[in-house]
Formats: sequence, structure tokens, C-alpha cells
Amino acid sequence: IQDPGNLGTILRTVDSANLKQIVISKETADVFNSKVVRSTMGAIFRVNVVRSDDLVHDLIEMKNNGFKVVVTSLDTNDSVYDVNYMKKVIVIGNEANGVSKEVQEIADNKVKIPMLGFGVYRLDNEIECEKVVTNAIEAGYRHIDTASAYGNETAVGKAIAKSNVKREDLFITTKLWVTDTNYNRAKDGFYRSMDKLGVDYIDLYLIHQPFNDYYGAWRAMEELYCEGKIRAIGVDNFSQVQLADFITFNKIKPLVNLVESNVFYQRSDDLLYMQSKNVQMEAWSPFGAGNKNIFENKVLTSLSHK
Repeated sequence: IQDPGNLGTILRTVDSANLKQIVISKETADVFNSKVVRSTMGAIFRVNVVRSDDLVHDLIEMKNNGFKVVVTSLDTNDSVYDVNYMKKVIVIGNEANGVSKEVQEIADNKVKIPMLGFGVYRLDNEIECEKVVTNAIEAGYRHIDTASAYGNETAVGKAIAKSNVKREDLFITTKLWVTDTNYNRAKDGFYRSMDKLGVDYIDLYLIHQPFNDYYGAWRAMEELYCEGKIRAIGVDNFSQVQLADFITFNKIKPLVNLVESNVFYQRSDDLLYMQSKNVQMEAWSPFGAGNKNIFENKVLTSLSHK
């Protein structure tokens, strides 16, 4: 256990019958009473609980002795995910037992997202939406952002089909709605969106809202990601706390968190946190939906002339 806030993680992630030893990092022991934590954990799991002053060294030694190591929280470039436990494990050299090369490659996703996107929220008239998206592509937009809940994926798909721009030069984002946000329905929701859009892969697929069983839905999205149906997966409207929990308890972390952000709502703390976790912050409503006379703001208009 490295993160003091995750002492309960083992209860939800590890089969106690296979648990041989619990190691508490120095940082955790410094925050909590080491003897109390060790005795409590020992009583719960009936295994030896020890404190480590050099966690990484001790984990490497345990792994070299043939143990499968499960870490509750470890932020390091030398970690990948254990497919069975959905947790990070230390990798020695280029190989880890039970971890495929595919998962290691996933951790180094290099998909490039166009910085400027064209959103189609509230464009619920199919003819109008198709025309607007067509005009946007002709004007130079390459990132089109839609969602199942917008009800206009078919119109967006028609505009894409009529475009002279190659599919690989377009970046298409769509989102999984709340009613499909669970393991059993997520794939149906995804394929329904892909069919409406008339494409054979989605560039960025997001969980639209942090409601329903979004952990189960994420597992389905991970599978689609590994199959190459999605180039990048992420979340939408997740708070910093929700994102932190999501990163900790999933095999693949979100590559994007789409949140409301604009000049009047800059969310600097959220940005710094996402940057620290290598999660790309993406803004919806970057013009603040035209509120507060943003296009007539004297400071902004003066900056636009420079």
C-alpha cells in the first residue's frame, strides 16, 4: 500500500485466499499509526503485514522471488497493468508475468487530437446539422464532437460521407449515454453510434456522465480499445475526485477528461491535476455558450487585435 487514502483497496481488488503479504510504504506509515494499521490489516487478512522504507526495492525483490505484486497506487513510467487484477504491477526489464505487450503499448498511446473541435450539441434538426457539419469540414475543421444523447450522429455521419476529406484525416468523438453506461449495454451503445456515423472506428469515445455503472462500462470500452475499434477512450464531466478514483481502479486510465472550461471558468487546479496524471484536459463550451458578452469583452477583444 503506497497511497494512504487507499487502505481499503485490497478489500476490493485481491482474493484474500491468494494474499501472502501486505507491505505498507513509509509514507503511509508516517500518516497513520504504523502499528495500528499493521495489526488491523493482519487481523483482517490473517497474513504478515510489514513496513517498507524502500517500497520499490522490496517490490522488485518480491517479484524476482516469483510473487505477483499488486500495488494500490504507484505513479511511475515503469509500470503497466496486470490484466487479471486490473492493477498496476512493477515491470522488471521488458517483460512481466501475465502482462501482454498489447497492454504495454496501450500505456503509451500517441493519438493526436486536433486542438480545435466543432461541437454539435443542440443541433437536433438532421438537415440543418448535416449542412452545418459539412460547412465546418469545408472551413477546415477536422475534429467533430457529437454524442448519442445529441440525437444527431446520423446527420454527422452523412456529412462525413459526403466530405472529400479522407477518414484518417478526420477525428470523430462521440459519447456513451447514461442508459447504456454498464458493461452489458456499453458495446451495444458503441456499435449503434458507429453505425449511425457510418464509420468503422471511433477516434475518441467518452463516458458522457459519471452515473450508472461507469466502471462496468469502462471495462467494455477497454475491450473495444484493445480490439482497435476505438483509438482513444476517456471520460466527460468527471470531477477531480472521480477521476482520481477511476485512474486508481482501472486497467487503462482515461486519456481525456472533457469538462466545462472557458476564460471565465478556467479550472487551473483541475488542469494541473490532469497534467500530473497525463490525462488530456479538453474543454466543452470554450466560449461560455456566449454568456457574459464574451465576444464583446474589452480585454478579450483587445487581445484579439494583437
